[in-house]
Amino acid sequence: MLLVCDHCDTVQTPSGRAPTVSQHCARCDHELYVPKPARLDHMLALALTGIVAFVISNTYPVVTLSAHGRERSATLLLAVSAAADQGAIAVAVITLVATFVLPLTELLLYTWVLLALREHHVPRGFRSAMHTLRAIRHWSMVEVFLLAVIVAAVKLGDLATVTPGIGVFALFVLTCCVGFLRRFDLRDLWTLFSRETGARAL
Repeated sequence: MLLVCDHCDTVQTPSGRAPTVSQHCARCDHELYVPKPARLDHMLALALTGIVAFVISNTYPVVTLSAHGRERSATLLLAVSAAADQGAIAVAVITLVATFVLPLTELLLYTWVLLALREHHVPRGFRSAMHTLRAIRHWSMVEVFLLAVIVAAVKLGDLATVTPGIGVFALFVLTCCVGFLRRFDLRDLWTLFSRETGARAL
């Protein structure tokens, strides 16, 4: 097996250490990628939990504002609709894509790929799904929306009573699930895919 440094493209052989021990490039000392067993159960649990949290965060109010005897609750989609109604079409579209479409797509793709690999089945369209995951995982910005909600709640604290809803807690869980999922290396899934396709070829 050969390893290629992502930083300087040096091709080298592994040092013979255990797979759990990090290895570094002989030229630039950049940490090398070493194939590890994919933790499918952990990843699948995070993906499924993330989907449940996504549904809750978009069903229940994120915050409720109370002022002068009037209350108004807001969900993510209501916030997007309000931005569009006020003429901020670009903001509404970016918010919808970055905090709704892309996170849901990412979680569904993870679930589909992981369920198939867990059953030792190579799903049709695996390559396209993996390329899509790699492309969108850096553009899904649930954590930015959560931070924006917190900042807005603090700023509005002097003008109205801000009550966090179930949606904001679900949004926090969703942010954690997506964040932990991104800590796993997609190349581990590619390695497992190669083994499955190699076994079928034999």
